[in-house]
Amino acid sequence: MKRCLQTLSSIWPYLALSAIVLILFYATGYKQNWPHWVDQELTLSYNGLLVYSGSNQEYLDHPGFFSIHLIAYLIGIANYLGFYHLQNITDLNQSSSMLESMRILIITTRHAALLTTIAYVLVAYYIAQKITRERVLSFLIALLIFISNGVFFHFTLTRTEPIAFLFLLGSLYFYIQYFNSQGKQVLSLLACLLMLFCGALNKAQVLVLAPFYFTWTYYFISAKVEGKPIESNESNDSDNPLKLASLASFIALALFYSLISSGLSLVINLGLIVFFYGLTLVCAKKAKINVFKATSLFNIFYLVAFEALNYFSFKLNQNISIFTNIEDPISMTRWLAPDPNAEKIAMDSNALYVLSKIANSVLEPLIALFSKVSSPLILVIFCLVLLYGLRKKLNKVDITFAIYSFLAFYAVSLINRTRYVDAPHYLLLAEFFLLGFALVLIRKLDSIKAQVKAVSLLIFLILLVNLVPHTRYVNLLMRKGGQPFCSSPQIFLEKIDAKRIATECQGNPI
Repeated sequence: MKRCLQTLSSIWPYLALSAIVLILFYATGYKQNWPHWVDQELTLSYNGLLVYSGSNQEYLDHPGFFSIHLIAYLIGIANYLGFYHLQNITDLNQSSSMLESMRILIITTRHAALLTTIAYVLVAYYIAQKITRERVLSFLIALLIFISNGVFFHFTLTRTEPIAFLFLLGSLYFYIQYFNSQGKQVLSLLACLLMLFCGALNKAQVLVLAPFYFTWTYYFISAKVEGKPIESNESNDSDNPLKLASLASFIALALFYSLISSGLSLVINLGLIVFFYGLTLVCAKKAKINVFKATSLFNIFYLVAFEALNYFSFKLNQNISIFTNIEDPISMTRWLAPDPNAEKIAMDSNALYVLSKIANSVLEPLIALFSKVSSPLILVIFCLVLLYGLRKKLNKVDITFAIYSFLAFYAVSLINRTRYVDAPHYLLLAEFFLLGFALVLIRKLDSIKAQVKAVSLLIFLILLVNLVPHTRYVNLLMRKGGQPFCSSPQIFLEKIDAKRIATECQGNPI
């Protein structure tokens, strides 16, 4: 009996958090307004049906690999349970009503958002519990993560960002773990890079933004006092093979990229590996481990992870590569420049257009932040108040981390605005820095009771601004808004019978 009670006391937060998310999903509008975000949800569900039927995915832009395969499994479960019987695109095209078939496909697809959100809150609780050892505080932190605007938005819409960001968070965790184990957990570095490229397989944008997140990890790497720094070794002769390995592995990585990319894409890829080399070197020095071993391992594992996931995704996608945007990041700018149909030869000029757009938009993230009350503004004010209240406890490292968190939030917001003026689906990527810094400050409060009160206050304030007076959460849950499907520009899906859809749409208000 005692053991049962102990087990129950340890799992109740997981059960309660899952129940909250499930009840909110099924008790609100998950079946309503299926064309609400039809461009992304229909694209993903269509590709999920392709993969479920044994074909390759056609959508390569994000490229959404894991989201599409998750949706394929959900379609399989729905078919098995008898909710409908769509085995392939032919069944969809020959169904009595294509609009109705698309509706049930999108409802199935929305369950991917449910599962991803549950993963977010459970992972948040697990990490918080591991750090704080306090169940109530960890439970509240998980709730705070859930109601933040970035995460809650993706609870109501299936997109590729959440799964990509989960992989990125896992990558950051293993990167920190490698250094905090003083280099003993070598496989943590491999896991870090596998997760990084898994994230890029779902949203290639992750690689472009990765430097902001990996720089953030430096604060959490422990500066070990035991052991000798590598610079103080009596003889450096033993390091010569590692020095050679570090240099050779970097050159090999640079040559590898020179074979698969060119132009500005090559510049970006080389810049990325230079960044990682420098950051890994600095982190190794802080952790008092051999910098040449750390950089050698990182370069080798980088190449291994790249090739392993390239091969894995290539085989699963019927021998069609979906690493295009990862190998050639400038190709993503075709969706940002004035002409989205620009040929590859024009990609470099598109990139220059994007850079000019960023330069002309430097104030827009600040205007967006302060022009409306939302969770980012609440988090900024909360952090500033706590910074002032804890000023006597904070050192230069804490202040530097504070400045970096605000700047990283601004920089990621600015980059994301090259695609959309108002991009709520990208808020997840930027809000992370504010939320992470707020939790760091809360942990510096004197007592668990004070920390619980601080997290509770944040939850209350964020709920308040999203429920009164704009009822933002309610509108999201009920899928209010969006354009009617039949009067909107049609999404091109290669194997869909567009003529039948056009016929069904005649006089249809959907």
